[in-house]
Amino acid sequence: MIFQYFWKHEINLPKGIGNNLGWQYLVTIALMLVAFVLLILIYRKMSAKHRKRLMIALAIMMPLLEISRIIWKLAVGQFYTAEDLPLQICRIMLFLQPIAILTQNAKLKTFCYTFGLPGALLAFVMPTFGNYPIMSFFYLRYIICHFVLALVPLLWVFGDKFRPRVKLWVLLTAVLALGVVMFGANVLIGSNYFYVNYLPTHVNINLPQPWHFIVMVSFMMAIVTITILPFLLRKKEPAL
Repeated sequence: MIFQYFWKHEINLPKGIGNNLGWQYLVTIALMLVAFVLLILIYRKMSAKHRKRLMIALAIMMPLLEISRIIWKLAVGQFYTAEDLPLQICRIMLFLQPIAILTQNAKLKTFCYTFGLPGALLAFVMPTFGNYPIMSFFYLRYIICHFVLALVPLLWVFGDKFRPRVKLWVLLTAVLALGVVMFGANVLIGSNYFYVNYLPTHVNINLPQPWHFIVMVSFMMAIVTITILPFLLRKKEPAL
C-alpha cells in the first residue's frame, strides 16, 4: 500500500525504504524550480487584493506546518527537546515570516529574506530525509515546508519589488550573536540547533571546537553576505 508507512517514524521503518535521493529527488527539485518561476509570474499578474489573500493564506499555513510536526512527533512518542524544539533557522522562520507578512515590517522582511531564503534552499541541497520514503508525512511536510519558506521571500523580491536594506556589519553581527546564543543553549540542553556545536552524524566531517564553531559561523556569514550582496551593490537608499 502506498500510504502504508505514511505516519511511521523512522525507527519503525524497514531498513533501506527511504532511498529517495536518486533521480526522483532531482525531478522533484526541477519541478520546484519551475513552480517558483510560474508562481512568481502568476503573482506579478495578480491584483493587490489577491496578492494579500495569498500571502495571508501562506502566513496561516506556515505555523501550522510546524505545529503539525510537533504533534506528529508527540503522537509517535519521539519528541525530544534536544532535537525538536522550533529553534532551527527554518523552524523559526515558520513563525517569523507570517509576522512579517501580517505587519509588513521592512526590517523583519529583510531578516527573513537574508536568513530564511538561504536556509530553505540549503535544506534542499543538504536534505535530512533519513530513511523516510517519499509517501510519508515527514518527507512531504519537509518538501512543502521549505518550498513555502523559499517562495515567500522570492515573491517579496520579484513580485512586490521589495528591496532588503541592511548594513553588512549589522547583518554579520547578527549572525555571530545568533551563533553564540545557540551554542550556549545547545550546551545547556544537550542539543545542536544551528549545527554550531557539531555536524549531523551522516556528515563525515569532524572538527574540534572552537574550530567547528568558527567554520560554521563563517559559513553562515558567507551565505547571508551572498544573499544580500546584489542589493548592497545597487544601493540607492540608506541602509537600515
